[in-house]
Amino acid sequence: MALVLTSSLLFTACAPSTFDLAMGAGVTIAARADERPLPPDQTYDEKLELIITRAWMNSNKTKFSGLNVISNNGFVILEGDINTTDEYMSALEIVWAQNGIRGVENKINILNDYRNLKIIEKIMERLKSDNNIKLNELSIEVINDEVFLFGNVKDKIYLSLITHHINSVFQARRIVTIINNQNKSVK
Repeated sequence: MALVLTSSLLFTACAPSTFDLAMGAGVTIAARADERPLPPDQTYDEKLELIITRAWMNSNKTKFSGLNVISNNGFVILEGDINTTDEYMSALEIVWAQNGIRGVENKINILNDYRNLKIIEKIMERLKSDNNIKLNELSIEVINDEVFLFGNVKDKIYLSLITHHINSVFQARRIVTIINNQNKSVK
């Protein structure tokens, strides 16, 4: 048993006990459904990865089991497979709800994908043309006629600027904003 735990530590840099292990995309991740204190010797990014994994596990132990998270100074990369667009949106919402998230890069493969990737690309190109907008702090998804905006938005003026650009490219039925304006660090 000790050999298995040692090999999982090599991948995660966490210190799981024998009852804390969950599987995610073939790599062992330390996670536990309850909120016990994080070990003090973990780095900021290790803590953030564990917090996100715990949040996914607390939400649904199996729905997000195919996902992995890697953090670098609060900018996280999401990888793995998920079944539906709804599950994908739930995973994103959970990530952006966590304190300390500065940006999200999505590399998630959605098996039954209903996103409009062409519209997303056009919106991102438009936003990229505005130097006042920090794309690495936003995630934008278009599903059917709705635009979902995730990210760090500092004020209503900044949000208005982003929605103006979105509307100039695509007349969405509605724009749903899921904003993380807490800017708190991980403790």
